[in-house]
Amino acid sequence: MKTLKKISILALLVILTLGVVFVPRLISGQRENNILNKTVYRNYKAANRPKLTSEEVARYYCNGEIGIMDNPLSVNNDNSDVETVRADVIDLIEMLFGEGDFVYDFFKENMANGNISYWRNSSLVKINNQPIALKFVNCGIKRENVVFEIHYEEKTKTIVNVITYVHINIFNNIEDMEYYTENVNMRINSYFDEQLCLSSDEYSTSVKYPLATEVEENEQGEYIIIQGKLVQHGEKVIDK
Repeated sequence: MKTLKKISILALLVILTLGVVFVPRLISGQRENNILNKTVYRNYKAANRPKLTSEEVARYYCNGEIGIMDNPLSVNNDNSDVETVRADVIDLIEMLFGEGDFVYDFFKENMANGNISYWRNSSLVKINNQPIALKFVNCGIKRENVVFEIHYEEKTKTIVNVITYVHINIFNNIEDMEYYTENVNMRINSYFDEQLCLSSDEYSTSVKYPLATEVEENEQGEYIIIQGKLVQHGEKVIDK
């Protein structure tokens, strides 16, 4: 009788010990299983992210709220993207000079077949406490005696900087050269003034003529250089 009692007590102790050790683990494992396998449905209302316009991008840039690094974060090594960038540049040329215009036709012909190089860089701007990522493209296209460089924001197609180099030897006479120069400079000014609605101290344009005063053979490479760019506060403005 005493032996049976001892065996019962020992068995009870074993059962209690097993219960204390393993039951919590089983319960915990079951709860974890339930959590992992449970599907929870929640409704999220995505905030409407603001869409920037070209005018706004230009304004943020001029105010210094958008910064663009001089060194590229990603350099073009992928030929599959070349034609996309080239098409963007031709669209920007049309926006600047107007389709069918002499200057547009001139640049489109050269840019469509010129050697292209470009790089991208990113910048963040905060609007209504929401970060907006902007991608800037710096592109240069060269063909014989013409070089076209442009720096623009990829989504809004906002031009930050544009510069053209044209050798004087491509012009038949002084009158053609003057027409080209006046037309290009006027259109660049018009873009910053009318399309981006900037004040005169928020953009600058400049024209640099070569030393030669006549259109003639020149082995030194005499170029007319026309540039237009946005100006950040505190930056010196080039006389228009």
